[in-house]
Amino acid sequence: MERGDSAPRQAPAWPLAWLGPCHAATPGDGAWRPLPRTYARALAYRPLALRRFVDHVFSACDVLVAPSVAVPTPRIASVAQDAAQAVRVTTSLLRANRCISYLGLPAVSLPVGFTPDGLPVGLQLIGRPWAEGALLAACAAFQQATHWHQIEPVLDGPEVAGIGAEPGNG
Repeated sequence: MERGDSAPRQAPAWPLAWLGPCHAATPGDGAWRPLPRTYARALAYRPLALRRFVDHVFSACDVLVAPSVAVPTPRIASVAQDAAQAVRVTTSLLRANRCISYLGLPAVSLPVGFTPDGLPVGLQLIGRPWAEGALLAACAAFQQATHWHQIEPVLDGPEVAGIGAEPGNG
């Protein structure tokens, strides 16, 4: 909105640009953590963000469907030895959940298959605030219509996760 415009200024739809700067608590670890004042602003903004999200999204649906994680699940060995890589992978994995967690919306992850490598894939169902019953009913309907929750992954031992078997544990 241009300066001098008489229309009221609206808060941004998502607070990231508005909230302010962040800093890395441990340089080089890749984990960005908010400054205390940024965190306080995020908490203050949450009720407005929740109301806008609910009004916009749930005016068209009762349950929102999204991926459980944003990228395929990695094997443990790909991140086990490098803490910075583990933080980057975790950040990527949780990208689809971050805003839902921030808003405090109820969500459930359901199994929907496996990657070509045999690792699990999930679907996240997200409900309105205080509508856990409707969300769980949608989950029950999904599981009644599909069989994914009954299929166990094929495991060839601990090395399937990318870690070597230890004597006595395999």
